[in-house]
Amino acid sequence: PGTIDGNDRPYHLVQTEHSRDIILEDVLLRNCTSWAVHLLLVEKAVCRNLCILSGKDGIDPDCAKDVLIEKCLILSKDDSIAVKTRKPPATTERVAVRNCIVASDASALKVGTETRALIRDILFENCDVFDSDRGIALYARDGGLVENLTWRNNRMRLVHWPHERGGRPFDLQITERDGVTPVRNLRIENIDTNAIVPSVLAGISGAHLDDATFNRVVLHVEPTREDDVEKKPFLFDVREHVDVALDGLKVDWNGHRADWAGIRTNVRE
Repeated sequence: PGTIDGNDRPYHLVQTEHSRDIILEDVLLRNCTSWAVHLLLVEKAVCRNLCILSGKDGIDPDCAKDVLIEKCLILSKDDSIAVKTRKPPATTERVAVRNCIVASDASALKVGTETRALIRDILFENCDVFDSDRGIALYARDGGLVENLTWRNNRMRLVHWPHERGGRPFDLQITERDGVTPVRNLRIENIDTNAIVPSVLAGISGAHLDDATFNRVVLHVEPTREDDVEKKPFLFDVREHVDVALDGLKVDWNGHRADWAGIRTNVRE
């Protein structure tokens, strides 16, 4: 047990590189203005019972294999947990995040933004998200295959951070920056969340968002915070090249039905 204090210096508090069999346990990490824990080029890493107070990201598995993150409390000004691949051809595979409590001014449980090589078999399970701008996020932009992602049994209470996007439960976007990124087998199951602004689902030509399933999702709707109050938003902003299944969706309008246009845009008959 102990504390690693960054004294507000612009460094990662913990960074691995070409390492294996790493255990971080029962430690307070605080006062950093860069990522607190950067699991870079590591195999077999465990982060357990950490308390992280970060001015940037909390924990970032990056080109990492066989990673377990569990029972951590993360309060971050940027992403709480972000799974990525920044150094191809190294891949990120078999990352499990369980039983964590996180808060983020940005994305709480995220895959991306850097997707320069394969990301496979990622699980976020039984986590509690609070005071976060975005709950579940995927940003696929750089050409590496992304497959077998699961968010299961997570509870989220989002807030409107004016300097961000303002309380978006799901932000799943395939765009093109350094390459076309295929996304396969994405599952979102048993999620209980509030909704302040629309969730966004987006694909591109050549990389459709069409192998994704939402199952047993409960949305507790709040008054919309969209800038254009005259243009009523939908709960799901479904853009081009998207074909996803919504199975078992429950919407609790909480008396705010008149603020919203409906469930989703681009409804196919």
